[in-house]
Amino acid sequence: MIQKPSSEHSPADLTPQRIKESFPSEPYRRGEELHADGCVVSATSNRNTVTVHVRVGTVTYPVKIPLGDRKRGISCACERDDACEHIVAALLHIHQNSEDLAGQPASGSITAGDTFGGVPPSKLIAFLRSEVKRDARLRLRFLVRFGGSDGMESPDYRGVADDMFAKLVRRRRGVCGPVLADFFRAADARQREGRAEEAVRICQELSESLSANYDALENSGHNYSSVFHKTVDEMAAYMAKLGHAHPKRHQHISYLHERLTAEKAYGWSNAYHRALLTVCTHAADFEHLKGLHERVLPATIPRNYMERARAVRIVLIQAKILEKMGRRRDLDELFRKHRGADYDVCYAHVEYVAKSDPGAAAKAAEEGALLFPMYRSGLMRAAGVEDR
Repeated sequence: MIQKPSSEHSPADLTPQRIKESFPSEPYRRGEELHADGCVVSATSNRNTVTVHVRVGTVTYPVKIPLGDRKRGISCACERDDACEHIVAALLHIHQNSEDLAGQPASGSITAGDTFGGVPPSKLIAFLRSEVKRDARLRLRFLVRFGGSDGMESPDYRGVADDMFAKLVRRRRGVCGPVLADFFRAADARQREGRAEEAVRICQELSESLSANYDALENSGHNYSSVFHKTVDEMAAYMAKLGHAHPKRHQHISYLHERLTAEKAYGWSNAYHRALLTVCTHAADFEHLKGLHERVLPATIPRNYMERARAVRIVLIQAKILEKMGRRRDLDELFRKHRGADYDVCYAHVEYVAKSDPGAAAKAAEEGALLFPMYRSGLMRAAGVEDR
């Protein structure tokens, strides 16, 4: 049986050390992370009980903490046991807000609605500023609800994301899933409100923050690669919904192209590769992107690994664009120029030829195997023939 802090103590007695001593290490660690991530969403109190609501993902767990009554125990709606992480998060929240609890009347149900009318606006604003500065989730919800419309200053989503990831790196553990979910909910809400441009910007700033903080996150034991891909995919979907006549369409395509050629991680650049193919649906889009590629595509694929990977990415997406545009002659010329310099380009060439001429594809695979003998079987599969 876990010896939780006795309910006869006042909120001020619930120090983190006392709470830590009362719980096993693992539930305490998880509860500390929930509290630090802002998963405690509300707390209400009456004469006998404090009820704290802890939200994990989409589920909210009420935790009831009796005051001044030893006969009743602390309980959580998860009903897992008497030492769950939700109780730890609730107790840490009570400790952090002990002054507020101590200042409440000893009897009667107290709610926020009861106090709004008596609080001077200046004090309410000062309190809100303090809480928004302290709580990353509250700051994001405030920006989502009130920022970027009706003449108000546009929200700094990038700043919120950077602060969130910096905090996560310092702790070297934990997750920020609930806060990330707020970003996606905010983008979806903006889209439904008819403000797709704002939805694009939310995903854009989150993806830039993930990219900028990726090394620090990875070095501290966190991997948010899948979140990055989801963010870029969502951004591309919102861009596509703006329609090809939107005045910023080519600006968006230029942004995706810039990120494609700038990303150091090859797997992450693939996200922008997909995004460009999602957004570019009209001839004017392809012509714009083709022009961007031609400005940076070298005459030959370089030997330096990073420059090589960058050039190969451009060649492959250029090939896709030319294929969609039906520019067969230009595509043949592109492959003729670069297929001997890199296996991925050679493989793409064999796949392309196989769609219209299996015989020619087999010949192209044989030619490619002379250049890349280690990958002969892969080239033959691309041509749709058995390797001899």
